[in-house]
Order: sequence, then C-alpha cells, then structure tokens
Amino acid sequence: MLRSQLKAQGVSDSWNTLRQTLSTQRRVTVTMQRRDGRTVHVRKATRPQPGHQTLGSILKLDPNPGRTHRVLV
Repeated sequence: MLRSQLKAQGVSDSWNTLRQTLSTQRRVTVTMQRRDGRTVHVRKATRPQPGHQTLGSILKLDPNPGRTHRVLV
C-alpha cells in the first residue's frame, strides 16, 4: 500500500533510499538542571527536511513526530 501511494505521486525510490531519507530526522533530548536541584528533560523532533516533508505529505505522516515532552525529575 505504501509503495502504491508513493508511486501514484511519482516517487519510485527503493526501500533503502526511503529508509535513508527518513532516518535523518531525529528526536533530541536536552537535560537541564534547575536551581531547585530538579532535572528537566525536554524531548523534541528535529525539523523535517524537504525529503521528509515530501514523503510525509504523500503518506499523511505528521511532519513533527512525537509530542514535545518536558519531564521534571
């Protein structure tokens, strides 16, 4: 089904190429120490590149996967 959706929009890349394109978007976690001694972890996805945006719009994927998480420890 994914291949047919992509081919219908003119994308005929191999699975390996598609995986390589999508593998460059990351989730980043930043850890900060608060003045009160607690630790804050913030996790967010990197901005999608043009290749991510193209594939995401065809496959109806969220361009920013995952919510931004803030965790106090």
